[in-house]
Amino acid sequence: MRIYVVINISAQFLLDKLKEKFPMKSMIPNLKSIFYLTFLFLCFFCKLQGQGANQAILNQTRTNTQQAGNEVLEAWTPQNANRVFYVSPNGNSSGTSINNPMSLEAAFNPSNWQAGDLYYIKAGDYGNKKYHWENKAYPSGNPVAFIGYRNSPDDIVSEKFSGFNSDEDSNERTANLPSEIAQLNVNSQGHRLWNANLMPTFRGSQALAPDYLDNGHFIEAENVDGIVFKNIQIQFYMTGLKLRDCENWLVENIRVSYNATLMNKRAKEVQVILI
Repeated sequence: MRIYVVINISAQFLLDKLKEKFPMKSMIPNLKSIFYLTFLFLCFFCKLQGQGANQAILNQTRTNTQQAGNEVLEAWTPQNANRVFYVSPNGNSSGTSINNPMSLEAAFNPSNWQAGDLYYIKAGDYGNKKYHWENKAYPSGNPVAFIGYRNSPDDIVSEKFSGFNSDEDSNERTANLPSEIAQLNVNSQGHRLWNANLMPTFRGSQALAPDYLDNGHFIEAENVDGIVFKNIQIQFYMTGLKLRDCENWLVENIRVSYNATLMNKRAKEVQVILI
């Protein structure tokens, strides 16, 4: 694939130069025109070959991702977690029960993790958070899991558009709403703020609008294997989740918006299910 890209760019460059020097309308049947037409044919052939190779790579990637995602799904459920903790926006306790939740900082600190840990994250506005994880590995049957919930654990079914309706949440710009409504749920750029009472919500600084590029990443993970991440809302970051050299991740029921994106570099066996 890399060779194809180099050839294609070089061919296009030469082709443009040839067009400038030998316009088609002024060409006559001579050696130059024969060379020109032959070169056109070769460029077209190389492009077709490259497109076929790209499609084959894409198909194989999708197949591998689907198989790996199924492996994670079949190997783990919340019921077979080794340890269970609870997290809330204002938590500062041990996290061993819903009534004694821990802080998000404690839950997202890799030094506290053990294989099979499950962290239930209560719905709420967690503000502008940024985390960097690296060099952690857990088997697909015993991942570290972070699952958002609304009122009680597992009350959000991880399916497309589960738990939401168009009246509660809209992904559309609403800049023309009356000011008294806009003050409640729309920022100065006309972007709707998602309801944090429905799922745990993380928002980068809205002062950096309109592109939010300086907000950085909500979570950047490098060489981290075996993570489950469900039922989370991410807004106003340059990148919501940035994965590099990661394997065996299940990212499910995640909402990202307004320049908050998912970035997956050299990651393997990662299944992403957005709503």
